[in-house]
Amino acid sequence: FVLRDGAGNVRASLGLRPDGTATLALADDTQRERVVLSVTAPGLAGLDLSDQAGQLRAGLNVRADGTAQLSLLDQADRPRVELKSHGDGRPSLALLDQNSRPRSLLALTAEGATGLTLYDRNGRRRGAVGTEPAGAPAVWFYDAEGNGRAMLGVTGDGQPTLNLADAGGKGRLWLRVSADFQLPFLSFHDRDGKQRVAILLQQGGVPRLALGDASERVIWRAP
Repeated sequence: FVLRDGAGNVRASLGLRPDGTATLALADDTQRERVVLSVTAPGLAGLDLSDQAGQLRAGLNVRADGTAQLSLLDQADRPRVELKSHGDGRPSLALLDQNSRPRSLLALTAEGATGLTLYDRNGRRRGAVGTEPAGAPAVWFYDAEGNGRAMLGVTGDGQPTLNLADAGGKGRLWLRVSADFQLPFLSFHDRDGKQRVAILLQQGGVPRLALGDASERVIWRAP
């Protein structure tokens, strides 16, 4: 079916493509298609919006698995913003660079945890901030290889914690303040994750230093 304006220009068409896709296309007065509504044979529903040059700039689709996605594209037909609601209900928002690599991702998990992840131009994760379902916040930092190297957070019981890790992801330094007595504690760990040095401030302001062996047995302490 085709609709034409007074000048004979095609302004709307309704049809069925050879692959079984049903389409409704709306065109401007130059006969460029600006809006295309379609449903494919497998059940993918989509809505495409194009600019005056006929370049696709926005697309909305619902996939067979129930995922709904809104994509915004630049003038070079590259997706730059993607907003999704996954089939299980998880929402996410991604910002992409000129190479279509994600540079930031904001997401909410099915369990209720929220997070913002930042990526470098190689697509490697470099930083993240988020909260657990119960609300405990944390910030993570990653090296150029994507390995977690530092984490700053507050545990569910209110204990602030700083963790520094080596390139293998092993925690090597822990700094925290206990939630019960509000006392600071600093520990150093070997490559196996064993605590070897512990420094704490006890109640009454008395400092304590403890050294341990590879089995975490205390071999010296003061006082």
